[in-house]
Amino acid sequence: TEVIENEPVSKIYFEQATYQCLENCGTVALTIMGRGGDLTNTVFVDFRTEDGTANAGSDYEFTEGTVVF
Repeated sequence: TEVIENEPVSKIYFEQATYQCLENCGTVALTIMGRGGDLTNTVFVDFRTEDGTANAGSDYEFTEGTVVF
């Protein structure tokens, strides 16, 4: 295996660090940002919602998928 030193790394992150949605707010749109790395390569990011203080089915709609850059 060949290791290339200082190979650029892609960073994928949410535009905001936190999002808030109070009761009956409707939907929340999350902006996903990408920076750095080799922009000629395709990047796949899997995501899914998880329960915290809110529960899927009663407080929000569960979702999962893949974002492709």
